[in-house]
Amino acid sequence: MILVSNNLRNYMRMPDHYVIRVNLAWTFSLEDLVENLNSHPNDFFIDIPSGRTKPPSNKYSLEKLYPIFTERPNVRYLGISNVEKSSQIVNWQLFGARPILVPKIESIAGVENIDEIMSVIKTEKIIMIDHDDLHTSLINNGVSPSKLYSDYIDPLLEYCDDNNIAALRTRGIVFSDE
Repeated sequence: MILVSNNLRNYMRMPDHYVIRVNLAWTFSLEDLVENLNSHPNDFFIDIPSGRTKPPSNKYSLEKLYPIFTERPNVRYLGISNVEKSSQIVNWQLFGARPILVPKIESIAGVENIDEIMSVIKTEKIIMIDHDDLHTSLINNGVSPSKLYSDYIDPLLEYCDDNNIAALRTRGIVFSDE
């Protein structure tokens, strides 16, 4: 899967096989979200920034989002940020098989509890790994950042390989002068 930021649509045409990521922290109204979802045939990955400590943050309730997501088959994935335990995603399972829930792993606790987290996912199994926030989590917990790959990323990727879980990872950044 190639997952790209919704913002790129302002600068280039998205190939049909790309999945467009919309971060609800940067969606300023539900009307804008609906217009965005209706404006493009691609599948969408909606990022719910739960537990976000930096502004802006998600201001939309599950009750408000439910009809928007269930009425649009192109809302294929629902990423839940800052997942550290399974209880953080259980409420989102009311959608059933679609959209597919994708826990975003951003902390030491998320890595350590990956088996418990994935045990409640009953659909296609995918995680998103946020390297930057995981790095920050290490520093904030007094763990040497040099252990990021050897003790956290690599074992997490091995777990995913062993358990048929797709791991979405950052693969570069786009810079532009436009």
